[in-house]
Formats: sequence, structure tokens, C-alpha cells
Amino acid sequence: MEGEKFMNRKKLKTLIIGATLIPSIFFMSDASTESQLFEGTGELVVGEDFKGDLTLAYERAKDEITTILANRAEVSGKPEYKVDQIGNGAGVLITCKLRAIVDDSNVLDAFKDRKHLEQSVQNNKGFEERRKLTEEEYDKLQKRYIEAKDPSERQKIREQIENNDSKFTAEQYLESGNRFYYAKMYEEAISEYKKALKINPKNSMAYYNRGLAYYNQGNLNQAISDYNRAIELNPKYSMAYNNRGNAYKDLGNLNQAMSDYNKAIELNQKYADAYYNRGRAYYDQGNISQAIEDYSKAIEINPNYLAAYRNRGRAYAYQKNWNQAISDFSKAIELNSNDTETYNHRGLVYGMQGNFKRAIADFTKSIELDPSNAEMYNNRGLMYALQENFDQAIKDFSKAIDVDPNYSIAYNNRGLAYEKLGNISQAISDFNKALELDPSNENIRGDLNRLRDQN
Repeated sequence: MEGEKFMNRKKLKTLIIGATLIPSIFFMSDASTESQLFEGTGELVVGEDFKGDLTLAYERAKDEITTILANRAEVSGKPEYKVDQIGNGAGVLITCKLRAIVDDSNVLDAFKDRKHLEQSVQNNKGFEERRKLTEEEYDKLQKRYIEAKDPSERQKIREQIENNDSKFTAEQYLESGNRFYYAKMYEEAISEYKKALKINPKNSMAYYNRGLAYYNQGNLNQAISDYNRAIELNPKYSMAYNNRGNAYKDLGNLNQAMSDYNKAIELNQKYADAYYNRGRAYYDQGNISQAIEDYSKAIEINPNYLAAYRNRGRAYAYQKNWNQAISDFSKAIELNSNDTETYNHRGLVYGMQGNFKRAIADFTKSIELDPSNAEMYNNRGLMYALQENFDQAIKDFSKAIDVDPNYSIAYNNRGLAYEKLGNISQAISDFNKALELDPSNENIRGDLNRLRDQN
């Protein structure tokens, strides 16, 4: 299947016009492995003093195709060359065709994620549009160069082409960084973005993308620094404001986060993510009604916004609007039937309604999807305990402890269940362990003291 196309032009020692590389990407698979096949064409225009040595053309084409693939490719097969004279004594056009094979399961696995794939497609569309504009400009300059007779005019055109080459090479590093980013290889992505910025320090997108990579590494201050620079270069960069708001929110600076979300929305009133993130900030501030309003606006813009339904459901649950909360959680599950977190939320609301059967069904489904989540066993155990099925409750609390031996709440809940069954010594043992794990929890201390006083 043909995918993205790339082009690169970079100055050579003998370069007059430029170099072009346009590999087409194909995806192939068999029972044991998956590979990407790249076919690239390098076009070099060299001076009249060309002596017929094709090595430089080959090395340049090889260098560029490996740069595009972030040094994860192996050039294979023999190159194919074609040499043509071009008009008006401008020089010689060398065409070098290459093939390269990539077997990179980590990157391919990441791109199987639909969200990452869709985002990559959008980014590559933008890259392709910029490539076309650069190609058109290059063709015009090439035509002007061939037609020019004045050496000083040719020199000016060469300088324009070299400037064009540098900008587009920066774009290629940017695209290479994006590939690493979507493969969650953040350190490698940052390295590529740095290369892009070294060539073009005014590339706001490179700062923004590097900020995203730093954010995902947990380096929030560095992320903010890059978002700041992106905004300086492009004051209307709504995404930079939104993501800087996320970084400030994670640092606990809700006022600055709110300011950034407001600015992002001011710049783009159809920005669903900005409304969603501002809703989260309102929720953290305790402004539940305003949070619901922002989540609703995000859903209005994007009716399939799963996280907005889930978080609006949580806000409704906070207001004890159980039916509306269940409606939102059910919509989120409709959008993604494997969303364990939403099953958990809906199960808790069913429990608050006293609908223990449905609550247990939701927690059981969540456990099926993620058996390593101790919280789900604990929550299901609570539902059994509320039905006075203490034996089954103890089994679930014990399983929660098996999964997470430091889960103090599960020890406390199991202690309460043992107390109900009259097993006081085991109850005291569990309360002691829970208090050992969480010595500042006054509820656990209260249960332990109460049981000691009674016995």
C-alpha cells in the first residue's frame, strides 16, 4: 500500500541546482515479520566539470534515504543511474534510484494504534502540502537558473536554492522526529527536533513538537519553555496554548492553565480539546457546573469524544445525578467497549443506586479486560459486602491484595468483612496491616480502635 512521500534537497560539494529524493513507502507483511520497503530516487545537478564519478551521487542518495528513515534502514540492491545533460550549459542531471528495507516492529506496532495512525496521516498531509509548495518553488528557480546567462544572477538563484534546501531539510528532521514521537520514542524524537531547530531556529512547529515530547517524558518545565518559544514565533498557535495549559495544570498552577485554555479557545472556538481540558481544570477547582458545560461543548464539536463523555459522567456523579452519569458512561462504552476505566465508573454509580447486580457485572467486565487492576477486585468486593455476601467479598479483597500487596484499603475492607463473619483476630490483623501501610488514615485507625474497645 503506498503511503507517505518525502523529498529532500541538500547542498553537495559539486552541487549547482540541488538534490531531490522522493521515496514511496509500501507496507508488506507475512506470518513472521512486517517490513517497510522504501524506493527512493535521488536527483543531483552537478557542474560542467563533472568527470563521470557517480559515487558522490550514490552516497548522497543513500545518506538522504537513511536520514528520512532515522537511520533505521538498510539500503539493499544495486543502484540504478541515469546521466543527462541539461540545457544552456547548466550542468549534468544524475538520477540515482535506491531501495531500502526497514524491519521495525516497535514503530509498526505503534502505528497500529488508530489514533496515532490518524494523527500521523494528518501530519504527513501537512508535510506533503509543504513539500509540494517547496517543489513548485524549486522548479521555478531551476527554470530561472537554466535560462539565466548572467553569472551574478545565477549566483543569486543558487543562494535562494540553498536557503530553500536548508528549510526543507529541517522539515525532514521534523517529520523524522514525528515518526519517533508516535512510536513513543521520545528521546530520539527530541534529538531529531533539535536537528531541525539547528537548521531553522524559527520553526515554531519544531518547538511545539519537542515540547510534546518533553511533556510525555514528564519534563514539564522544559515542555513549557518550548511551548513559550513556539508561541513567541507564532502568537496564534492555539495548540501550543492548550498544551502549555496541560503542563501548568500538571504542575498545579490551575490559574495559568485556565488562562492558556481561554486563549486557545479565543483563537479557535471549535477546539474541542481546549474545552475538554478547561473542563478538567474547572472540575479540579470544584466548579462542577462549569466543567459540565465545557465537556458538553467539547461533545458538541466532537460527538465521538470518549474522554469528554467519561469525565462529564464523573461530574454528573459528583452532583449525584446518577441517571445522567450512567447515560454518559454508557455512551463512552459504546464508543470503546474495552475501556476499563469507564466500566469502573459506571459500576460505582450502579452501586450508589443500589443496583448491585449491574455493578458487579461492570466490575467483572473491567477485571476481564485488565486482571492486573487491584481496584476493580476491591470495588466488586464492596458490592458483595453490601449484599452481605461476605465470603465472596473476602475472596475479592484477597485478590486485590494479591495483585497489590500495598493496597491498604483492601486490607481494611477485608478486615470489616472478617468482623462481620465474627473472625475478630483476622479482622484486627488486617486493620493493623492497613494502618501500617497508611498510618495517617484516621478511618482505618478508628476501625481498629473500635474493634479493640469492643474486645
